[in-house]
Amino acid sequence: RYGEPPDSGMQARKLIDNQPVLVAAPDYLRRHGTPQTPQDLAQHRCLTFFLRQRPYTRWVFHKNHKDKGADGREIVVNVKSALCADDGAVVRQWALDGHGVVLKSRLDVWRDVQAGRLVVLLPDYTTIGKPLYAVWPSPRGG
Repeated sequence: RYGEPPDSGMQARKLIDNQPVLVAAPDYLRRHGTPQTPQDLAQHRCLTFFLRQRPYTRWVFHKNHKDKGADGREIVVNVKSALCADDGAVVRQWALDGHGVVLKSRLDVWRDVQAGRLVVLLPDYTTIGKPLYAVWPSPRGG
């Protein structure tokens, strides 16, 4: 599960920190151009997913500075959702099919990036990630 697990009587162990990454298919970029800044996303087809029953359209970026890492200044972009689903695999497939730009977990798309099916966009910017936890029921009794 992504993000801090709720205190629900479950046990949890943090596996990794997970960074979202902005990606699009090479075909989409040939047809629509490559965004150079987060603000450019307003002119692109953005693929989103539902978060708490609402489209996740508020994307927050931080500019990276050479040898200093990300600065503290937030760049907030309210993207227009071209397509939205409640299934991350569907949104990933839309990106692979060239339907738009997606902000997706690096874990979910890294093989596609390595294979050249998706391209990382805005490498000079980072987004806030949520750690990935393994969660399992607590043993009952003593």
